[in-house]
Amino acid sequence: MGITARTFLLFCLLFSLQAVARVDLKPLERNLINEHEKLVKINAQLRALSKKERPKQSEMDQIFREKKSVRESFWLQLKKLEKISGAKVLVRNGRVNYLTKAKYQEAVQSKIEGIKKSLNDRRKEEESQVQKMKFNGQNSSQTVGQ
Repeated sequence: MGITARTFLLFCLLFSLQAVARVDLKPLERNLINEHEKLVKINAQLRALSKKERPKQSEMDQIFREKKSVRESFWLQLKKLEKISGAKVLVRNGRVNYLTKAKYQEAVQSKIEGIKKSLNDRRKEEESQVQKMKFNGQNSSQTVGQ
């Protein structure tokens, strides 16, 4: 009976620690999402300015300074959240996702494989274009010779 009570108390302690950890992460997540949204808005401003014919250099400089400060704040908060949670943190579409090291390595590996595949496909496409050009060149020289 004593073993089950001790196990129950350990379970309660573990559960309460997890709840405390979750509560502590929510404000950090909110701040991180806000910083990410600021970065998205700044990037949109930069794109809009770059489409103008002659953007003012002072405007561009001010936006770049703002972007630098927001980016530094974002990365500091991201690293803080990663340190507390012990997982890799990704921010996408206004959500914070946590990846364990294994999941993160798996995601990176799949991204690398996708890039390799697209490069390989592009290389094959270029080779087929070269072959078509060579074939067309041979045909045109044969018709000229006849």
